[in-house]
Amino acid sequence: MTITILTLIGGLVLLVPGGEMLVRGSVRVAEKMGVSPLLLGLTLAS
Repeated sequence: MTITILTLIGGLVLLVPGGEMLVRGSVRVAEKMGVSPLLLGLTLAS
């Protein structure tokens, strides 16, 4: 039971930096491709 709770908490903690890395990487790739900031924002928001 304890290992399950610790695994859940660990997964939730790692979710935040993982999401941040995904967004930053997506922004970097889109900027290199010349995508407009409006389209980039709408795509990431969806």
